[in-house]
Amino acid sequence: MLREMMTVKEAFEVFEDAMLSDANIRNRPPNRESFFRISLKQGHQDWLMVISRAIELIDCTPFDLTTYDSNGTTFDYLSSHASPMMTALGAGWYNKERKCVPSSFTLTPVSLAGWFMGDGTSSLHIGGKTVYPTVHIIATAFTIDELELLALQVARITGYEPTLYVSKRIYRGSKQPRKELVYSNVESSNAFYDMIKEYVTPSFKYKLKYGARGGLPLLSY
Repeated sequence: MLREMMTVKEAFEVFEDAMLSDANIRNRPPNRESFFRISLKQGHQDWLMVISRAIELIDCTPFDLTTYDSNGTTFDYLSSHASPMMTALGAGWYNKERKCVPSSFTLTPVSLAGWFMGDGTSSLHIGGKTVYPTVHIIATAFTIDELELLALQVARITGYEPTLYVSKRIYRGSKQPRKELVYSNVESSNAFYDMIKEYVTPSFKYKLKYGARGGLPLLSY
């Protein structure tokens, strides 16, 4: 987990990993400057506080943390004030209205951990007499070309290139098929867990429960 006093470099890494998953940058009328926002199911305030520290360090802008209910589920909503800095940052993350991966983006263990916390899942695959962990990062919003580049960056960090799977089905009513990066064996899954576990906040540690050694489930780090 990131320490309380983060560097500017770490702050940008936190911002980027939030943008890879649940965060967005939007315009706020009437001044049309942009603001940062992220909404998470309640229970992950530790990660939201890391993000808020990063935004304050990058932009020196205040933030608001509120809650709202949707279909019986409570969410925490973090938003920054509109600013020229967020407008400039947003220009790199959007192609018109579509979120995209900036051409200058470089994945790091910190940003990979944040991406996994937001969009990743882990599970055990049971086949015959073997049991092994799998890692999935769902990334439907990005194009196949963008995900192929991200897969190469993930491979640079972990030493193993993930497989890119593209479903033929449209994902949850969107106009995009489900797309995900997958590790599906013991060695690659463990390499992935080992690279990110230091940066995963306590409320997301449950996603690491299937880190495995020798094909057997390891319930916690």
